[in-house]
Amino acid sequence: MKKFILALFLLFISQSILAQRDNYLLDFKGESVVFSNNFFLRENEKDKITDKIKNPFLENKINIYGEILEVRYFEKFPQYIGFSGIDKFDSNINFKNVNQLEFQIVKNNQIIVPWSLIASNEKKTEVFSPIKNLPKVKSTFYDLFKTKLKNGDVAKFFLRKKNSKQTVHYTFTKKYDDEVPFSAISFDNNSDISLENFINQLQNLRSKDIQKDLFNDLPSSYFSISNNYPIKVDENVKKILFFRHRKNVTSKNMLEYRLITNGKNADGKWNLADDYIILKDFKKGNDYQLQVRYTGSKKYIVFNYFTDKYWYQNLWVRVLGISLLLILILVSVYIIKIRNNKKKIEWQRLKMQSLSTQLNPHFVFNSLNSIQGLVNNNELEKTNIYLSDFAKLMRNIVDFGQKETITLGQDINALKNYISLENLRFPFLFEMIVDEKLDVDNLDVIPLLAQPILENAVKHGVSKQKENGKIRMKISKNEDNLVYEIEDNGNGFDDQQDFKGIGIKLTKEKINLFNQSSNSVKINLSFVKIEQGTKAILTYKNILKYD
Repeated sequence: MKKFILALFLLFISQSILAQRDNYLLDFKGESVVFSNNFFLRENEKDKITDKIKNPFLENKINIYGEILEVRYFEKFPQYIGFSGIDKFDSNINFKNVNQLEFQIVKNNQIIVPWSLIASNEKKTEVFSPIKNLPKVKSTFYDLFKTKLKNGDVAKFFLRKKNSKQTVHYTFTKKYDDEVPFSAISFDNNSDISLENFINQLQNLRSKDIQKDLFNDLPSSYFSISNNYPIKVDENVKKILFFRHRKNVTSKNMLEYRLITNGKNADGKWNLADDYIILKDFKKGNDYQLQVRYTGSKKYIVFNYFTDKYWYQNLWVRVLGISLLLILILVSVYIIKIRNNKKKIEWQRLKMQSLSTQLNPHFVFNSLNSIQGLVNNNELEKTNIYLSDFAKLMRNIVDFGQKETITLGQDINALKNYISLENLRFPFLFEMIVDEKLDVDNLDVIPLLAQPILENAVKHGVSKQKENGKIRMKISKNEDNLVYEIEDNGNGFDDQQDFKGIGIKLTKEKINLFNQSSNSVKINLSFVKIEQGTKAILTYKNILKYD
């Protein structure tokens, strides 16, 4: 019952938020004209939300879907108010002198408001209350125009300096988009209440005019785009989808639907439904596609769902099994060495080697996921390159796992190999600078100690930056110290955070064990927040003094 009450609460909340008026903003370097409606959409540009208008005197065509169009001129626009479109005018013309600005309104080719000074209209001041805990904003504005539109109506707004020939021109066309069904709300019935009673209570709630005008004018074809993303569902859940009533159509037999399981439909038949559809009996390991249309229509909307798969359904399971076997062998070798070693320092060193083997499966799992992604995307060339580089790096890891140290040159080559693998997944720039004063072939370091740090820079730094991501690695001499500096231009980090990733955690354990067993050389790892991104600093203190 508690879950049902929560569902009803969410219904009220969704109505409260989505029923609010939407805004379209014309920004003149602080001064703003705001159009209010329930939805705006630039003509033939569904994906474009923000535009920078270099020539404001061209006609701008906007489709609107609500019944009311309201125009206001703000001397200071409250930034907390939401909007679906912004036009920022890049022009040398000064629009700030409201006493010199005039506007005109034309509706269906008839002049409704002749050229009039904005300052001649009523000036109002209101306090806008944004989200909780944000300060209130006082704004001064002029009410210019308000009208009710029917489907097909065209309203034109003109703005200019007094008596100027150059005019800002906006054309608004009222449309109604109801080609495919629009699912306003969906619920999952996991409570003890029966399905029949659950539906009855929801329908009773809707009949009390709570949802009467909700989503009434929103374009269904536009919002259907989001439904193409697969949604995970639990087994045996009962999912209920409620659809907006179509104008002049009763709810009875309003919809047709069919459920496709794993790309197959047993009979291909469409089933009749009222204004809601119930999905149940989801089974583990299946992909589902719900197709819904208005009765008799050819166009339909798609909802994609999936459940957890069985382990054997993954194509890369056999590859993973072989890799796990390899990892198990490596781990077993080091465990045997640890058990047979009686000296404390030697035990610590062998435990460090064990930590190295723990890093191996951590990286293997990530690499296998990348291979899986390339295979699923049919990127065969990238797959072959990735497998070749992956095999080379795995050979290095196996070889390094038997050694306490490797040369700096070997470490640099292995890190470059690793970065080349990540570059196949994420298009980012990588720069490595090595101090020429360093004798890379005669200086020993811990194998791949910096690899988890690079991995952290890729995963949390540049993986979401697309082609703008950049990682810079510098290996240099600082007095008797060897310093690895790894910078990324990601979003940075909270300096109070605790790095909980397995790679960084094992690296810190490894450094701690090394410092316990070494009297001369010590290793330090730190992270600092830079102007844009994060810098990791790995320092071998005094290593050049004893080299």
